[in-house]
Amino acid sequence: MMFHQNIHYKKKEVIKEMTFIINQNSNNPRKTYDLIDDEKLLLNKLIEKSKDNNLNPLYKFSRLSNGTINIDYSSYPIGKCKLQGKTKWMMVMKNIYDSENITGDVNDFIDGIDKWIDYIKNYIIPEMDD
Repeated sequence: MMFHQNIHYKKKEVIKEMTFIINQNSNNPRKTYDLIDDEKLLLNKLIEKSKDNNLNPLYKFSRLSNGTINIDYSSYPIGKCKLQGKTKWMMVMKNIYDSENITGDVNDFIDGIDKWIDYIKNYIIPEMDD
């Protein structure tokens, strides 16, 4: 993985999917993770569903040492996902005090993106407007 301070993505001309660079949360991680196809699919769907809901894709992604990806929207945390390894899960903020975990496969997590979008619209956007 490359180390950058912010997420950068660019559109590929042929396949029309985003290229993601995800920061490691450590400057000297013991293990680094390459972005796997399921992660690319999930993150591309997140960007796509954001645009469908008239949200700017203001996401920042960072990788934890166990392979989990933290997902922030405009510096506000909205959840996490872990698609590498045996245990796969997604964490979704329900409100500012509570969260839920979804287990399953990438298709279950793609359905869970709608909960991230709802959280952004109900909690983050109003906070940004203040």
